[in-house]
Parts: sequence; structure tokens; C-alpha cells
Amino acid sequence: MPKVLIIRGRAGTWYEHSVANLHEFSHFADCVYIVKVGTSSVGLEVREEDGVLLYTESEYNEVVRQRDKMIDDLAKHAEELAQLKKDNAAMQSVFDRSKGELGLIQLPANVSDALQYLGYTHSPRDILALILQGSPAKPYKSYDRRRDEAIRALQVHEFDDILIALADGYEVEQSPEERLNNEIEEIILDWHEASSGEVPVLTKRIVDHLKSIQT
Repeated sequence: MPKVLIIRGRAGTWYEHSVANLHEFSHFADCVYIVKVGTSSVGLEVREEDGVLLYTESEYNEVVRQRDKMIDDLAKHAEELAQLKKDNAAMQSVFDRSKGELGLIQLPANVSDALQYLGYTHSPRDILALILQGSPAKPYKSYDRRRDEAIRALQVHEFDDILIALADGYEVEQSPEERLNNEIEEIILDWHEASSGEVPVLTKRIVDHLKSIQT
């Protein structure tokens, strides 16, 4: 509703001490504003020169319309952002499984070595056949112990990971020590801006110290 702002508390009036107070506007009659105060259903008078009508009825309705439209627009925008976030998450998940610098699957070193060894003489299709059948896709004239060890290493690993690695490529999974080493190097570079020649030496000292604590 429109409101009247009390700008002058004329002595002897009910609003003598109500300067800067806002009251809902009911109607205007005989140079006075009729305002609603408390639970009064009749309304009390405020002289025209003692108050300011902040909005006319039409102006107030337009303000309300614009406010409601803004709320609706913000709600719609929030929904669009939420949907966009879901779409981006889905796309990122697909990308992480596709071939790319950030999305290559990581395999343990022994699995990587097995794939590399078998890859010298076998196609990806033959490697999958070896994993599933446990026998060579091509006959061998002599026993190859390393080949059998490679096959066993792949058989006990997650098959889907190997399938993705053969299709899209892979990275060798870092050992806990390697990850710790890299993390410490990054910390040193970021915090102390040490020269590249000093960082590996200091990093090795930190890693050796942590290993001695664990043992």
C-alpha cells in the first residue's frame, strides 16, 4: 500500500512526536491524509503540509508489479543456472572419461608395465582376448614367463579401467611417495619462491624426514 511519511510533528496533533514515521495511506480528504495507525479501522488525519505521500496508488501498483517481475526473473535465472551447472557436470564427467590431458585414466605401475610389455607384440584386441581367455591369441614356441605375469596382473585389475586405457590412453598412477614429493615441491615454490635448483634437494630432505618418522 502507499505510505505517508511524517515530516513535521505539529504541536497538539497525535503525530507530534512521530517525525520520520511511515503510515499506510488510506485516502486524502479536505487537505489531510487519512492514514492507518495500529488496529484503527477509521484512520487518523495528518495535515498535507506535515506529511509526504511517497507513492500514489498507481505508482505503488507499478512498483509492486516491477518488484514481482524482478523476483520472477531472478527465480527463472536461478533455475537456468542450476540446470547449466548440472549440464556442465555431466559434460565434465564425459570429458574425464575421454582422451585428453585432464581426463586420462590412471593405472598402477605394474598394470601399466603389463600393458606396455604386451603392447609390443599384441594389438589391443589381442590383449583383451588374453585377459578374458588367459591364453595367447597367437601360438608361442616357447614359454614366456613375463607374458604370463603380465596377463595375471591385468586379470586381477578392474577390467573396465583397462578397456578405457586401451581405447583412450592412460597415465601411470603416482605412488604415495611421489605424490607427497610433488605436493611438497609445489608448496615450496608457492610459499618461498625458491629457485628450481634448490627445490629438489630441499624436497628430498623433507620426504626422507617424513619417511624416518613413519618408520
